[in-house]
Formats: sequence, structure tokens, C-alpha cells
Amino acid sequence: MLALVTVATDQVLTRNLAAGIYPVDADSIGIPLVMALVKAVVVYVVLLPAAILPSLAKHWHSRIKRTALLGISLISLLLGLLLCGLNGLSWLDGDHFLISLAWWGFALFAGTIVVIDLRRGYPIKPDQTPPAAPAA
Repeated sequence: MLALVTVATDQVLTRNLAAGIYPVDADSIGIPLVMALVKAVVVYVVLLPAAILPSLAKHWHSRIKRTALLGISLISLLLGLLLCGLNGLSWLDGDHFLISLAWWGFALFAGTIVVIDLRRGYPIKPDQTPPAAPAA
């Protein structure tokens, strides 16, 4: 899904260049394309713990370790969503609005996936029992 943000950036910048929106004596569009790729890699690395740690935390028997893993996962998710939001804001103008929508769409997608993963493995309501520990 994050690759779609990079593809959207490439398509918008290429079409803007072909439409003559950028002056011919301006810098190459390669710089924004490379920066979009670098930002996507940074967001991927930041969101990786949010995707992996909740499933690992299900197998820990210690409540402290499980809580720590979930806390790291939540911090990772919030930082990743903040980066996506800021990246979307940085492209917010008339000619690059689709790039902003791509970043915000990815933030919505990533946040939804992590919340679904957390709700699937951990009880939200107090009357539910926690998942059973695997047999030793």
C-alpha cells in the first residue's frame, strides 16, 4: 500500500511536468521523487513495530512484557501516522492534492489495520477474558 503513495507521487509529478506546470528552467522532478521514496521507507520502518509487535505480544506470559510491547507498538503507530499526516500536509496545494490524499489514505489504512489487529487479539470490554496462554 505504501508503494501506491510513491506511484501516485510519480504519476502526479510526471503529469504536471508534461502539462507545463513546472517551469522548464526548474530543478528536476527527480528530487521530489527520491524524497518521496525516502519518506516512504522511513514511514515503513517506523510502522514496522506497530505491525509486528502486537502478534508477538500475544505469546508473552508476562503482563509487563506484553504491556511494554503493546506500548512500543502504539508509539510506533502514532509516530507513523504523524509522519504520514505531515507528509500529506507538505504536498497540500492545488497541483499536488492527489499526493496528499494518497498519504492520508495510507495513514487511515495503516491505523485501521493495526487497530483491527489489536482488537482481534486483546479484549476491549472488561467482561471478556484475556486470550489463553499456550500450553508449555
